[in-house]
Amino acid sequence: MSRWLSDLLEFNYSVLSDPEFKEDAVREEIIVPLLKALGYNYDGEFKIVRGRPLKVPYYMIGSRRYDVSIFPDYILEVGGRCACVVEIKAPTEALYDAKHIGQAYSYAAHREVQANYFALCNGFEFHLYSTRKEQPLIVFRMESIKNHFPILNSVIGTEYISM
Repeated sequence: MSRWLSDLLEFNYSVLSDPEFKEDAVREEIIVPLLKALGYNYDGEFKIVRGRPLKVPYYMIGSRRYDVSIFPDYILEVGGRCACVVEIKAPTEALYDAKHIGQAYSYAAHREVQANYFALCNGFEFHLYSTRKEQPLIVFRMESIKNHFPILNSVIGTEYISM
């Protein structure tokens, strides 16, 4: 078992109820260890990319065009190709909210990304979707990561992911 997965197994998920534990804390304390446990890093063939700006090419108000960029929280790359977008929400946000799912999907489907998968996590739950299916592929509570990690790893882990 990796150090990263051990960190997740030992994490005190009760801190998610603390109003000061927000989206940035979910990123740092939960998502980074999870992505590293899946085999991703900040360099190499299996790369974690944070906050890459994506241009929205057709943003218009009336006849005036505006340059707008959107910023996914994480893009997981495999051999330089985008495989999965991971969007983080605060523990107070519901992951089944259509606006959150739509946001993550729009990043994954963006012409500069074209990822096969996208995920949402609020610290309490993790939802993994295929860009080709409406319903999530995998949904689990983070505190039960031990039971669900093998399945998640078999879909987006670096040993198994297919492009």
